[in-house]
Amino acid sequence: MQGRRSFLKSAGRAVGAPLLLTRRARAATVVRQPYLQNVRPNSASILWTTVENGRGAIRFSRDQSLDRSSSGLSLEQRPEDTELSSSYYLHQVELGGLEPGTRYFYRVLQDGINLTPNQQLSFETPGRGEFRFLAFGDSGSGSQEQRTLAALMAEEKTSLVLHLGDLAYPRGAFAEYQAHYFDIYQDIMKRLPFFPCPGNHGYMTREAYPYVSVHAVPTPQMASEREQGRYYSFDWNNVHFVSLDTNAPLVRSVNGTSPMLEWLDQDLAAATKFWRIVFFHHPPYAGGPNETDNLSIFARRYVVPILERHNVQLVLSGHEHSYQRSFPIRNGNMVAPNQGTVYLTSGGGGMYLYPVHPHPLVEFGRSVHNYLRVSVEGVRLRVETIGLSGNVIDRAELAPPPAPSETSIRSVAVETPSVAPGGLFSILGRNMAAEESQTAPAPYPETLQSVTVRVNGQPAPVLYASATQINAQMPYGVSGAVSVEVRTPNGSFQSTAYLQPTAPGILAATRDDGEAISTLKPVLRGQRMRILAAGLGEVEGSIAAGQPAPANPPLSARAAVKVEFAGRTMEPELTVLAPGMAGVYFVQFRVPADARAGISPLTITSGGLRSNITWVLIEA
Repeated sequence: MQGRRSFLKSAGRAVGAPLLLTRRARAATVVRQPYLQNVRPNSASILWTTVENGRGAIRFSRDQSLDRSSSGLSLEQRPEDTELSSSYYLHQVELGGLEPGTRYFYRVLQDGINLTPNQQLSFETPGRGEFRFLAFGDSGSGSQEQRTLAALMAEEKTSLVLHLGDLAYPRGAFAEYQAHYFDIYQDIMKRLPFFPCPGNHGYMTREAYPYVSVHAVPTPQMASEREQGRYYSFDWNNVHFVSLDTNAPLVRSVNGTSPMLEWLDQDLAAATKFWRIVFFHHPPYAGGPNETDNLSIFARRYVVPILERHNVQLVLSGHEHSYQRSFPIRNGNMVAPNQGTVYLTSGGGGMYLYPVHPHPLVEFGRSVHNYLRVSVEGVRLRVETIGLSGNVIDRAELAPPPAPSETSIRSVAVETPSVAPGGLFSILGRNMAAEESQTAPAPYPETLQSVTVRVNGQPAPVLYASATQINAQMPYGVSGAVSVEVRTPNGSFQSTAYLQPTAPGILAATRDDGEAISTLKPVLRGQRMRILAAGLGEVEGSIAAGQPAPANPPLSARAAVKVEFAGRTMEPELTVLAPGMAGVYFVQFRVPADARAGISPLTITSGGLRSNITWVLIEA
């Protein structure tokens, strides 16, 4: 009998072991399907939730080999935090080392088991060129209208989605986010990143704690710990997007206890993309039941002036359950097309509708369920408003013309208005080139990113073009007050430059071996130094602007150049156009043998004018 018991016990262990292994090898129970967040040119976040804990990982690649892998972290979401009956686990994996404008295929694993079998999942990183995005708000009701719009959006060929707030009704609880947000848009969220902003209903549960918990958005450095995840910005191709929280952070900003408005001002000041699109929940200009909402009034009074100061072209909002498009607005008044900001309200994402009240600054409005399809086509932006049957309710187009800044022309070298014939100069403004682009070494083209520059009718070769700055070379043989004309696909403008015979500026200084001067590699006494300079004026010989200078014979600057360094004024050994370059001069001199060790200022003078100062370390 004892032997029989021992046998049965052993047999039980033998049978139980594979059964236990089978249980461990079973796939985790997925609660929230994988969803993309914070996709950037070089990185992306993928999140999902499961009932069981485990080690999450993503296998991914540009083809379907999925030969790269990245693991992540899991966080237990407890009932006391979620108001749910049991815990679940939120998994987040960060993918790095991605390439811009590239499609990646991916697979989701937990404890080595594929959680996405029979699914070919992929996403694309932002890069350059035209793209589309969708935008809508006030969707999270679970209604048939929401599901109908979701099915239409799933068929769209687009790059990302903006959600304009109120993702989950009635109070933004965890269960409502699951049922009215993730479950409805899960097929879209697997391939497109959603970039949201919080609505007022999200704040009905623990000051939008669920909203912050379920998203992984960009993190601005200025945001306090209390406000992380509530406002942010990101770039996508040639658009700078800003998401604001016009709930508690706006109120705190008005009271001086939140950095959001200060951050917004600094963020937009640093933006260099052609398009600036800001989205938040409470519309500054829309007619309806929420027209007198204090938060909409605060947005109009405190947010709008910052947007106008930084020439934001488009603002997207929800809150009014309808569709509305404003006239172009500036300083609270209607202005000519493309001269102000257009405000679109798309609050018909699925919740019951509100009536549209007449508003003097609203050009078009309809009480309809809708979403926005926005096509960014270089320097033009087209918006189509899509209804429940897939019909186009409204169309709008933005094409802001180029505009110079008050001090639009300056030298590239010294950033002053002083420019000389043949010199490199910058034109500052806005709405110029669709995307940032820089030429290869000389010769420089006459057209870059469909932007041309002419000086007194002559082509000025273009080195660099962006939405806010164009760098070009001034033609030789011009003098005095000259007319500078800039042409772009959206229009043109003219400025005046006042040329001087010389406008010297130091671009760089190196040792004679070409090495940059540093604390590790100081210049030596008696050693030759080389200066790359700009603005030394006309040259002996003939050369067209934009053409590289020949190596032999050299083209010497006409104006006398002197070097001031180590307490001495010296004649340079050589002053010529730098071989192979355009608009750049090569100045060579020898460091005095008795120069004192330490840091010494270096300047050059040409035509009686002094350049900027470069500080050079002389070896002890």
